[in-house]
Amino acid sequence: MASSRKKNKRKGEAMGEKDITEKILADYNDVFADIMNGLLFAGEQRILPEALENTSIHSQYKAEDEKVHELERDVAKYWKEKEVELAICGIENQSVVEKNMPFRVIGYDGTAYRSQLLEERKKILPVVTIVLYFGTDRHWNSKKNIKSLMEIPEGLDKFVNDYSMQVFEIAWLTEEEIENVSHLSPIHDIGKIRVPIEILNKNGKLTADEMEIVKQHPLTGAEMTLRFPRGATTEKLNKYSYEICRYHHERYDGSGYPDGLKGDEIPLCAQVVGLVDAYDALVSVRPYKRKLKHEEAIRMIANGECGVFSKKLLQCFIAAAMQKEWIKKADS
Repeated sequence: MASSRKKNKRKGEAMGEKDITEKILADYNDVFADIMNGLLFAGEQRILPEALENTSIHSQYKAEDEKVHELERDVAKYWKEKEVELAICGIENQSVVEKNMPFRVIGYDGTAYRSQLLEERKKILPVVTIVLYFGTDRHWNSKKNIKSLMEIPEGLDKFVNDYSMQVFEIAWLTEEEIENVSHLSPIHDIGKIRVPIEILNKNGKLTADEMEIVKQHPLTGAEMTLRFPRGATTEKLNKYSYEICRYHHERYDGSGYPDGLKGDEIPLCAQVVGLVDAYDALVSVRPYKRKLKHEEAIRMIANGECGVFSKKLLQCFIAAAMQKEWIKKADS
């Protein structure tokens, strides 16, 4: 009984996070477009936020019992250009691996096509559905096409139509990596110890020379980690310390500093700390700026106003930042 309650509680928590993520995707076309462009078009800005329009997540069909049944998908939008509809794009969010997910996806897509037929459209739009998997306890290790989930009699295989789904694993860090990044993230700005206090506390915009001094702190911090006493940390932790200090101001498009690294050249631990550091700077009081509200900070980061971050990492961050516990703490 206790095990059942615990399982239901985890399921409820997962559903709560899932609902919040769906709301973000439905309400913010820019986030939806970023995800689609990042995952489908390798970051090319093919789908613009203003070209997206919400469509019904409910699809109806009549079964053999003559009753009308309804399927509800997570998020779906029309992709248009100059009022011309190009496709129906859908996103399904999964926090756990579901064996029969390919059948669910074909159900969503099939009813979307059927709905278009019932509307007697002159032009049938292609339907694109991607599955975002947020699970962190294991990779998506289940089959992704329907034929692999069936026992097909000998000789029939080539006559059975297949259907595959696209799964993108959004969050995957080992427990050890999560613990290491969490443990070492506070030292990311240790190099600022050599930045003059009058520059750090300046009430106004820094000069070009002052900014160059500030930009040296990642190098200074990384150098300091190389002088940590031997035996005090493991080799792996030393590596994390160095990477977090040196690379947390790098940005995914190569516009960061000090080395101008781009994409996955930036160690993941530094990407995570860099994103959280940007959020912390926005919601904290500084001599040169006011404290921003949680929602405003999330919007600015999502819109790229704090630099470009990995689309996968950004989606994980937004989903986490919209959890009730985080919002409650941010508003306190």
